[in-house]
Amino acid sequence: MNRSIFKYGEATKKHLYVSLVLVFLSTLCNLFAFYKGYQIIEGLLAAKILFSDLFILALTLLLAKILQAILLTAGLKHSHIFAYSTLAEIRRALTRKMAHNPLGETLKFSSGYVRQKLVDSVEQLEIFLAHMIPEGIPYFMNFVLTTIFIFVIDWRLGLLLFIPISLAMTAMGMMQRNGKNLMGPYYESVKNMSGNMTEYIRGIEVIKIFNRKDHQYKKLKDSIDHYREFTLHWYDISYTPMAIAFATGTTFTLAIIPVGSWMLLRHSLELSTFIFVCLLAFSQSASIFSIMTFFSAYMNLSQRLGDIEQDFMVKELEVGQETLGPVEKIAFQDVRFAYNEGEEVIKGINLTIEKGDQVAFVGESGSGKSTLVKLLMHYYDVTGGEIKINGTNLKDLTLESLMDKISYVSQDNFLFDISIKENILVGKPTASEEEIQEVCKKALIHDEIMELDHGYDTLVGQAGSKLSGGQKQRICIARAMLKNADILILDEATSNTDPENEYKINRAVEELSKGKILISIAHKLSTIAHADRIYLMEKGCIIEEGSHEDLLRNPVYKNLWDRFMEARGFQFKEEVEA
Repeated sequence: MNRSIFKYGEATKKHLYVSLVLVFLSTLCNLFAFYKGYQIIEGLLAAKILFSDLFILALTLLLAKILQAILLTAGLKHSHIFAYSTLAEIRRALTRKMAHNPLGETLKFSSGYVRQKLVDSVEQLEIFLAHMIPEGIPYFMNFVLTTIFIFVIDWRLGLLLFIPISLAMTAMGMMQRNGKNLMGPYYESVKNMSGNMTEYIRGIEVIKIFNRKDHQYKKLKDSIDHYREFTLHWYDISYTPMAIAFATGTTFTLAIIPVGSWMLLRHSLELSTFIFVCLLAFSQSASIFSIMTFFSAYMNLSQRLGDIEQDFMVKELEVGQETLGPVEKIAFQDVRFAYNEGEEVIKGINLTIEKGDQVAFVGESGSGKSTLVKLLMHYYDVTGGEIKINGTNLKDLTLESLMDKISYVSQDNFLFDISIKENILVGKPTASEEEIQEVCKKALIHDEIMELDHGYDTLVGQAGSKLSGGQKQRICIARAMLKNADILILDEATSNTDPENEYKINRAVEELSKGKILISIAHKLSTIAHADRIYLMEKGCIIEEGSHEDLLRNPVYKNLWDRFMEARGFQFKEEVEA
């Protein structure tokens, strides 16, 4: 039995045990019914059975089959309790693991990918847990007991039974070896095909507009063809053992019938015994198919569960038990960081930010500015050096305490598909109506909210789809204002906004950042020109710091500023021919 399943199903595994017992008892009832059938056949062939005895035997057989059905139904009920409780615990455990994993690792995956893992992939385990375990193991027991029963009835016929059994088991072993070697690559092929299909569907607008359907379709087609070829290859090498297993699995009487018939002619075997053994051998066909399905499903379970777990089983964040008071100072001390033990993307950063400071990080894309800020928010553990807040290492703080002190506003802040008021209350669930309206007025969004049909009770739609980009951004700023955290981080907060909304957002940020530590990341350099200190980053290092006027003497910063001003003044010119 897969230990991971028991790990997740620990609380309800008694239901699994009860299920196994009940289904096993139903198997015994089935064998008992066969035995009563044998007695009826024996009595009829001997022509010595009384009608009353025949009636009792038939009634006993019927009751045995009814009891078999009742026990089987009860067993499957308990197996389903175990199955769905285990699936629920798998989802809870993986969700808890996500909460303790580095946030940066979690954000690598799309919401659709995580949903597919936690919902679809986990749900597919139900068939094995609810059916294969309670049915597969008892069927195996039934197969063993039936074989022993045949040996007890006539050991000679029992020996004959081992001819097809050996062939079937050998073929099944070959199939299992093939499956064990190919199951991993098979799932990789499926995931590749699924990913390309999702990408093609999501990007269909861009594909059509830029007339790239041939290129993108080829990528999708190649993954489908690879899946097809791989599956056919697996089927090809499994065809012969599969044919042997299925052929011998349905012909366990292959050796028994001719040899048994010869024994009948020599009067060394009773006809009733011969018929009964044949019936038992026929009944083993259902068992062997269930056993084959069980082992195939078991391999599938191990592979699928491992596949589900691997994306979540990353090293957890290092956190402590200390809580954080009002933030007075942030210190980066020789901070270094590399993704997955690769090349360092942050290289020996040293800087100090104190309460009331307004600082900004600028640089080319890939210079490390966003990564540096994410390290402060403890998206990842640093791989070298320390980040300290009020003299306490980030790793010694509780994550909840740290998050209480940070408000984060980015260009793509997320809104839940609930009302505007409920989205703002995320910042402070206990806030009053007056507090909500006050922050919305400061964020310059109150009047626009009141113009909506339902005001603050207006549903924003999925990811805020019913609102404009500027409205969503200012609602997020209002939410951050309501939280009133000591550290405010703005990550390209106005990069995708029009001039009017940019002006309103900047006004809102001025209100929000009063008396706090303000850390900005921006490509629009005009939004951070007023910062107390600007840190210019290049290839994971701070190459210079100072005010906007100071940095204009640096050729790298001057180049960034000139390009920004050129882009802001860019316009199309229409030339008219004379």
